[in-house]
Amino acid sequence: KTTNELLFIFIMMHSMKKYQLVQLLHLKMKYLFYKSYKGMSIVELITGMSVVGVIVSSMAAIIATSVTTLKTVDIRKDLVMNGYYASSKFVREFREIDQQTDVLVADSTTVRFIVADTLTVEYKLTNSRLTRLIVGNLNSSVMTAHVDVSKSYFNYWDNTQTVLTGVFLPSAVWRARITLTMTDYDTDVVFAADVFPEDFK
Repeated sequence: KTTNELLFIFIMMHSMKKYQLVQLLHLKMKYLFYKSYKGMSIVELITGMSVVGVIVSSMAAIIATSVTTLKTVDIRKDLVMNGYYASSKFVREFREIDQQTDVLVADSTTVRFIVADTLTVEYKLTNSRLTRLIVGNLNSSVMTAHVDVSKSYFNYWDNTQTVLTGVFLPSAVWRARITLTMTDYDTDVVFAADVFPEDFK
């Protein structure tokens, strides 16, 4: 370009008002800002939501498993405590029998005996419970519930340690065993306690 043309361009640029230069600079910076901080595309948004969904699902599964585990532990603790109390009560009372003739009834679901020559007690497996009845009273007390009676039973042995099966005289009983299968929400706990009266030794 000729010297005159260059001089003309210089004069025109020099004669531009300050606000025009400021406005051009503002537009340029605004363009650069939006270019650097543009929003996510649909693909990026869907991908991000998918990742968050997977993380949330995993966390929910972990929490659900933890809650189920805590519930199972709680149920098992209750079954253990109730089963231990019921079987221990039976063992303590059966141990107090004075003589073999004090055993009045002995079968797989019921045992009745005299304690201390005065108190007749009956333990019975029925209706998902182990009950204890003091003969002469109208109502029996529930020793424990949640009993699987199909897997719970009483066993007996004579003084030669032979298992008594079929039909036998209750007075032949020398030793007894209670087997309790406690169940609740698919959780099973099994107790087995052997006992023979102190006076039979």
